[in-house]
Amino acid sequence: MAFGASHQPFRVWIGGRGSGKSVMIGVSQRQKMADLPRAKFFFASSTYTQILTKTLPPITKIWESFGLIEHIPGYTKDGHFIVGKPPPKHWKTPFDRPRKYTNVITFCNGFTIEMLSMDRPEIARGGSYDGGEIDESTTISQESLSRILQPSIRGNTHQFKHWSHQQLSLYGNMPWKADALYLLEYEQMAKAKPDMYYYMESTA
Repeated sequence: MAFGASHQPFRVWIGGRGSGKSVMIGVSQRQKMADLPRAKFFFASSTYTQILTKTLPPITKIWESFGLIEHIPGYTKDGHFIVGKPPPKHWKTPFDRPRKYTNVITFCNGFTIEMLSMDRPEIARGGSYDGGEIDESTTISQESLSRILQPSIRGNTHQFKHWSHQQLSLYGNMPWKADALYLLEYEQMAKAKPDMYYYMESTA
């Protein structure tokens, strides 16, 4: 798919339900896990409940289709990723190690995803990440994006030279509320600066 092959540092996909956004999030994160070991990305959405019950299950199925097995202490001898718990001690750790693992996904090569709930955006303030993915982006205000999430993508340029380092991807339905219409502006920004922005629309 064109979105997955795009190398721009800022990507936006506006698509109807069932158009494959969750699949692409899983593919994108799997790709970054392979290309950026020990990096730490964020995965933001409207609430933790949205991530854990709606978005994460199809994403983990995509990872499993790539042969990645979830590590469940006491049930699996070993695995490739663990959700919401400290990873096994013999796994590699990210360059910026999380202090708590309650809302963290850790992979065996140290690639880490911190889940962020944007119903309380102040909690996400001050973070430092190597990139991010935002689901349900129409529920996230322009202020939260520009003042909290984007500034948190910083650092580790001495560790990574891959094109996907510090990439930010937004996924969402067609906005219908006024405070989300700013997302449509990225279409013109992509035309004006195609090396910086990628914009795509699709139907279900």
